[in-house]
Amino acid sequence: MELLLLLLVLPIAWLVMLPKRIAGAVRRYRVQAVGVLLVILVGGWFAIETATRPAELRADYAAGDTALRALLE
Repeated sequence: MELLLLLLVLPIAWLVMLPKRIAGAVRRYRVQAVGVLLVILVGGWFAIETATRPAELRADYAAGDTALRALLE
């Protein structure tokens, strides 16, 4: 049981420490700052785009299903 808990805690701890590691890498290499900024901007753009996009209308397949069943009989 303790091993299972340890296996669950390690990835969570790694994800919690990820922003600090990214910030450290950006401080060391200024070129990465542009890459990190671009990734954040593109990720935010995708998130906003999917959140604000109107829901697609669901298709009604009943008519085609009936026609297909009639064809297959």
